[in-house]
Amino acid sequence: DWSGIWMQATDQDAGDVLPYKPDWEAAYREFLDTVVKTGKFTDPLTVGYTGGILRMMSPNRGLQFVVRPEQVWIIHERPDVRYIYTDGRPFPPPDALWPTFEGHSIGHWEGDTLVIETRAIRGGIPINRTGAALSDSATVHERIRKIDDRTLQSEVIVEDPVAFTTPWTFTRRYTKRDEQYFRMEN
Repeated sequence: DWSGIWMQATDQDAGDVLPYKPDWEAAYREFLDTVVKTGKFTDPLTVGYTGGILRMMSPNRGLQFVVRPEQVWIIHERPDVRYIYTDGRPFPPPDALWPTFEGHSIGHWEGDTLVIETRAIRGGIPINRTGAALSDSATVHERIRKIDDRTLQSEVIVEDPVAFTTPWTFTRRYTKRDEQYFRMEN
């Protein structure tokens, strides 16, 4: 049972060190110096735009999971919905996929762990609060499992042969909110 609202328990975005190739690292450093550090960067999430797959999974407002035999839906308050097909279908051929913010996700269950592979992720969108980005060639692998009644853990491996020297790996944890609804704060 993954019902309820889940909040990110760890601040993964705060200290990301990405394994960028030299040309990508140089472009990222230039972006930091000319855009982020000068105050010209607006995080897409702060103005209501979709954050893409990696930002969607690091919410400041919570996630909800709808688990069905053929699909898992991850719903973000914005509202963004991420569809993960778990009905055994293969990925479409590469020429039938086009890059989107959330990409195309295929998953399966290994016991109590949801294993997901996501391809066709739109490159160039910020993946964290500093504006770091991936190329259109990135693939995201996730293993999400419930640790206990109040904790979900997601182990993530991001492969990007265009931008990265090695895969980028990290773990996120989510805690279940006591209040199971969104409410406006005064």
